[in-house]
Order: sequence, then C-alpha cells, then structure tokens
Amino acid sequence: MKRCLILSIALFATAPHIFAESGITAQSIIEDELDAFKLDTKCHGVYPLIESLPDRAKEMGLRKEDLIVAVESRLRSSNLYNSDRFRYHQGSVLANPYLYVHVNTVGQAFSVELELNKHVIDPMSMASNYAATWTIGTLGTHGNSPDYILSALRRLMDRFVNEWYKVNKPDGKCVE
Repeated sequence: MKRCLILSIALFATAPHIFAESGITAQSIIEDELDAFKLDTKCHGVYPLIESLPDRAKEMGLRKEDLIVAVESRLRSSNLYNSDRFRYHQGSVLANPYLYVHVNTVGQAFSVELELNKHVIDPMSMASNYAATWTIGTLGTHGNSPDYILSALRRLMDRFVNEWYKVNKPDGKCVE
C-alpha cells in the first residue's frame, strides 16, 4: 500500500512536466473531448434535413432541390450520407444523427446555418432527445443570385466534413 502511494505521488509530480514537454495541456484535452462530443457519430453517416425556403429565396430562383443536391453530393462524396433517419440494431431502433440545414433571406441579405443533431441522453434524468451538438453559420449578401447562397452552403459543408473527419477518422480509420 505504501509503495502504491509513493508511486502515485511520483506520477502526479512528474505528469505536468511530461505533458508540458509533449505540448499537451489540460485545455487541449478538454477541447478534444468537447469536439468529440460535438461531432462523434461512431462513423455513422448523417441524414440531411433541409428546411423549406422562404418565399423571397424562391422568388430569386433558389430552389430547395438546389440545396438538397449541394448537401447530399458533399455528404456522398465524403461517405457521410445516410438516407435512413433510423437504423435497426439488435431489435431496437436507434436514431441516426442528422444535419439540419436552414437558409433564410431578408432583402439582399442571407444566412445559412448547419447543425449536427444527435440523440443524447441526460444522465441525471435519463431523458433522451435530439440536441444540436455542433453548429456553424454565415451571413452575406446575395445580389439576387442564388449562386452566392449555394457557394456559402458548400463552404460550410466543407468545414463540417473536415471537422467530422478530424473526430471520427483522424487517421483514415474509425475511432471506436
């Protein structure tokens, strides 16, 4: 018992020096764990859920189908597309994560938002529901052309895919 205590004290005394030399800090560990919580899907793909467009966006020629093509093609090219909202695992139904896409326009301005929503469980109450664990958005002006909005959406999709891969497949293989 005494030997275990001495070993523990020695480990705690040298640990800060070991982490400092390797560049690992408590802050970086917390950020990595938070990123993992936000984006970890156990390598399961995501189901795209695209919100209906406001009338002003439709008037300028932007169609919901354009958004669907932009989102689904980026997810498919990254092997992240999941067309099923639910998956079946050993007799139970599990909810797949979904990527919520919302585009809004007001006058000459637009906003694009992406949210990764996952099924989460509150350990205190054991209640479960979907929650947005990762979100990103942008604002801009569109000049009455849907191309500006679609370009902004594609840039956000690229960011999502890059960040998803950092958490789920940092070395090209699924993190389990």
